Amino acid sequence: MQLVIINIIRFVLLVFIQVFIVNNIDFWSLNYLISPMIYISFLFTLPVNINRFLTLAIAFILGLSVDLFMDSYGVHASACVLIAYLKPRFTNQMETQNTFQSTYNLSVHMVDSIQYIVYISSLSAIFFFWLFLLEEFSFVRLHYILLKTILSTIVSVIFILVGQFLFFSKPQT
Repeated sequence: MQLVIINIIRFVLLVFIQVFIVNNIDFWSLNYLISPMIYISFLFTLPVNINRFLTLAIAFILGLSVDLFMDSYGVHASACVLIAYLKPRFTNQMETQNTFQSTYNLSVHMVDSIQYIVYISSLSAIFFFWLFLLEEFSFVRLHYILLKTILSTIVSVIFILVGQFLFFSKPQT
């Protein structure tokens, strides 16, 4: 029960931080190319053993709550559901290489740091590519979508990792 309450608080806090703080960060002349999204870290850190349908429902609600604040017509919900659907493929790969407690929230302290960075970078790149493709709704500016995906992924991964190191503690062995 304590894990559920902690995750509800993290959900609300991450959406709040995303909408009121991160969306207002000024990247000077690169504002149109960099769109950091830290709220997706909630999906990355969900415990591995959660029911797949529940994970997809949580992802939809998370994306929809951000869509409501950003007037983005469901693109965040779609991108969140996509990475929630793909997440088990990535966590299964990590689980075969490392053994970790599947009831805990995944964090940089639970698995090898490099492996975790690859995990969140891959899912973030997929998230951003899908998000920006839906926003543009055209392959005409594919170079722009790819550049925006790369830059937003890099900045978001840095923000997420800093948050992981600041707010997640190492598990006691």
